[in-house]
Amino acid sequence: MKTRKKPVGGKDIRRRRASKELAKKRVADIAVERVLKLLREDGYICVIISTPAQAKAAGFGRWPGFDVYACKKGVDGRRDVEKYVEIKGRARKGGVRITKNEWRAAGEYRGYYYLYIVYNCFSVPEIVYVRNPANKLPVVKRKGRLFAADEDIERVGKKAKRFK
Repeated sequence: MKTRKKPVGGKDIRRRRASKELAKKRVADIAVERVLKLLREDGYICVIISTPAQAKAAGFGRWPGFDVYACKKGVDGRRDVEKYVEIKGRARKGGVRITKNEWRAAGEYRGYYYLYIVYNCFSVPEIVYVRNPANKLPVVKRKGRLFAADEDIERVGKKAKRFK
């Protein structure tokens, strides 16, 4: 006689969803931590503005289209060097989803806009960045969302650093 598997109940589905959301949050937190460390080592002062309250407090609109505003004094000591930084984290290699708002900001800030992608967040993180992605990075629309393929990111991006 065959035994039948029990149907998966709502509680198990909710538990799996919660676990998946927690893993996504951990990946995002690790990615932000690594990029901030890299920028600060390069002498940038960083302001995190990934929430509407943080953006408003920093003098930006509620949804500026990037996660971090970074600036430092230029080589001449007078002119500021600015970066508008969007950070994407991945547990392994793969493409990234870009929101329409992020893409709008990339087009607006052009050469000052940087897309940092942190791969392998749970093992040995590797950072790749694309300066001016609106001009350099091809994106495709999938299910109404913008998506940048891993191959394109690797082709136009620059490797920043590997962490141990």
